[in-house]
Amino acid sequence: MLAGSVTHTSPVGVAQAARPNDLTIEGYSISNVDTGTTRESKSKDTEQSSSTLTVKALTANDEELHMRTTIKLANETVKTGLTPITFQGIAGKTYQLTVENQEVENATSSQKGGIIFNHWEDIDDTSRVRDVTMPDDGELLNVLAVYNSGDRATLEDLGVLQLVSHDLYDTVRDGPNPGNREDRRLNLSTLLDHGEEQIAVGGEPRNSENIALRTVAVKLDKMHLDLIDEGMEPEAAREKTVRAYLKMVAKAYQNTFHEPLPEAAPNEHEQKPDGTENLTGDLAMRTLHSYVPSHIMVNGEETPILDRSLRGKMLSEEDMQQLSKPLDGTFDPFLRDVTIFLPRLDAPPQKFTVDLLEKDSSFAEQFETDISFEEFLQELQDGRFDKNEQVMNYIREDMAAGLLPLQDDSDDGGDTNQRQDSGAPNEDEEEEFEEDDNEEFQPSFLRDRT
Repeated sequence: MLAGSVTHTSPVGVAQAARPNDLTIEGYSISNVDTGTTRESKSKDTEQSSSTLTVKALTANDEELHMRTTIKLANETVKTGLTPITFQGIAGKTYQLTVENQEVENATSSQKGGIIFNHWEDIDDTSRVRDVTMPDDGELLNVLAVYNSGDRATLEDLGVLQLVSHDLYDTVRDGPNPGNREDRRLNLSTLLDHGEEQIAVGGEPRNSENIALRTVAVKLDKMHLDLIDEGMEPEAAREKTVRAYLKMVAKAYQNTFHEPLPEAAPNEHEQKPDGTENLTGDLAMRTLHSYVPSHIMVNGEETPILDRSLRGKMLSEEDMQQLSKPLDGTFDPFLRDVTIFLPRLDAPPQKFTVDLLEKDSSFAEQFETDISFEEFLQELQDGRFDKNEQVMNYIREDMAAGLLPLQDDSDDGGDTNQRQDSGAPNEDEEEEFEEDDNEEFQPSFLRDRT
C-alpha cells in the first residue's frame, strides 16, 4: 500500500463536473463558491495580514482530480472542499492540510479504479497530511498533490507475478554474452535449481529484491523442503510444490489481468525472424513495476518497501493482502533512484543503485524488442491491462508457453512447441487440489521429466 494511503476511508466523490459547496470558516468569514456570495462577521482576525493558499490535485499523468481537502488551524477546521481549492489564511500562521483518497473500504483483494495519494510535489513528502505555513502578506502559495489512479493488486498477487517473471527470464545485460539464461517455463527453476542452502532463502538472490516477492518465494521453498523432511522423494516434492505454485499463478493472473490463465500453447514471438531470442515478453512483464508501492504496512507500521529492516524478513498473511500502488503506466518516484541489496551466501550483500524506469526503457533498446517500453506504459495509462492491448498479448503468450514442456534433448527431433497441454488446472482440478492429496493435475513439463 502506498504511503499516505494506509488509512482506509469511505469512498468520496471525485471527478465531478461541478464542485460542491466550498466552505470557509475563518474569523467567522464564510464564502460560498457555488453562489459567489460572501457573508462576513467582523472579528479580531480580519485585521491581520492574509495570504492565499491554492491546492490542486493531479494524477501522475497530469489529469486534474477533484479530491476532498480539509484545512485546520489548531485542530479546528477552517475550510473544506474539493480541489482545486483556494484559501485565504493569516500570514505566518501554520495550518494543517489533508487531502483524501478514493478507495474501497476494507479492501482485501485486487480492486479496480483506486485513486491514491502518492506525494506532494513541492516537498516530496508521501503523507496526505502536512503542515503549511502561510507566506508573507500578499504572496501566493501553490501546492500540488500527486495521485495514482488505476487497478490495484494485492502484495500477494504482485509477489507471485514478480516470481513468475523471474521464473521465465533471467536476462544478463552485461558481459560478452548478454541474453536470457532462464528456460521460459513455469517450473520454479528460479527457486529449486540452486542448492538446498540457497533454496531455503528464496532461491536466486534476485527473489529477495523486495519483501513481497521474498515472502512468496520462501513460502514455496519451505513447502518443498518440508515435504522432503517428511520423507517424500525430492522429485515428488518438487512436483507437488510446482502444482501449488501454478495454482497461485492462476489466481494472481485472474485477479490482475481479469481473464483466466491461458491453456498451454506455443509462443509465435519466442524468436525473431533471424532466429535470435525475442525478449519482448520480458519487457512486457517489467510493466508490473508500475504496481510497486514506495511504502507498505508491516505489523501496523508504515515502512518503505525496500527498508533495510525488512531484509531477510517475510510479511504476514494479513499484510500480504494490502493493496499496491494503482496501475497507471507510471513508476513511483522512489523507483527512479532505488538502492537494492541482494543477499549472497558467505559474503556481504551485493548493493547497487538504479533508475528502474531508465533501466527498463533501455532494455528495449538493447535487445531490440518489438515494442518500446514507453508504448507498453502508454497502454496502461487508463489504469488496467486490457485484453486486446499489445502488452497483454505478449504476457498472455509468455504464460501459455510457460506451461509447455521443456525441449528434451533425447527427443527424435520433434518440436516441443507442438506438444500442447492442459495448461492451468480447471475448476474441477482446483477443487481436487484443495484436498492436498490429489495427484491428477500434472503440468506437461512435470509429466515429461526424466
